[in-house]
Amino acid sequence: MAYVLKAGREFKLLRANRLNPKEDMCMATPAIVGGKLLIRTDARIYCFSKSKK
Repeated sequence: MAYVLKAGREFKLLRANRLNPKEDMCMATPAIVGGKLLIRTDARIYCFSKSKK
């Protein structure tokens, strides 16, 4: 799972994103680019960004 937390003094879980546990071992340091979080795993590259409402 990849968890999104709100920054601040109190714990607040904003989202929990499911990753495939057999193929998604993180292979590099996550990177923030242009407001997006990039995570490279053994099998994929994930991009998380703020949803538009």
